[in-house]
Amino acid sequence: RIAEDSLTLKQLNDKTSAEVKKNSDAELKLRASMKVAEVEKAFQDAYGTTVQIKSGGKLVPDEITIGQAARGEY
Repeated sequence: RIAEDSLTLKQLNDKTSAEVKKNSDAELKLRASMKVAEVEKAFQDAYGTTVQIKSGGKLVPDEITIGQAARGEY
């Protein structure tokens, strides 16, 4: 299930049975050349929660890069 766009990590933690690492010291370093699946995994590793990347109101396919998603090339 996809959470509301406006939720913070703390609010998400309050709504889910999974433990969200809302106070994580992890630093995410994202590049436009990273595939969507790589970014989603990095977020999972850092914060313990699953994310789905959306652009223009629709989910972005895992196999394209963040740069392609930002340019609407999908």
